[in-house]
Amino acid sequence: MVSFVGSGHTYEPGKDGRLIVRVDRPSCVFPLCCHAVEPRQMRTLLPEHPIAAGLPETFTLEYTEMYDGPFGVPPADEIIFSESWADGEHFNEAGAIWNVGKGKVFYFRPGHETYRVFYHRHVLKILGNATTYLGRAVQESRSAEKSTEESASK
Repeated sequence: MVSFVGSGHTYEPGKDGRLIVRVDRPSCVFPLCCHAVEPRQMRTLLPEHPIAAGLPETFTLEYTEMYDGPFGVPPADEIIFSESWADGEHFNEAGAIWNVGKGKVFYFRPGHETYRVFYHRHVLKILGNATTYLGRAVQESRSAEKSTEESASK
């Protein structure tokens, strides 16, 4: 069993080979929340990453709010997007990937649904790209496992 220190996340292989994930919600309070209607600038840090495909270097989300950490997770393996506000006081990781076991976790924080952020064309593009990217990663992992099993049975 593996655990992320201080996060309440554990995972272990199940009897059928699937990954069993346990997530315990932390008892925490978000230490910071931006004013709900402040625009935020999103910046693409890894433009070559498949999740960033077809996105501009920067774009603005007009109406949003942000809840800041700490979230008690390990450092990300890849940081694809960052966010900042005009006053320069806030700058946070907004889209990141963790490699967990044979899989990947993509965390994306575009804002609060109250402000229709999930209708923004770039947010929808990121979500679509992430779904495709993570889906391919699952298929590649399954293909590799199948090849290994076939080789072992010969």
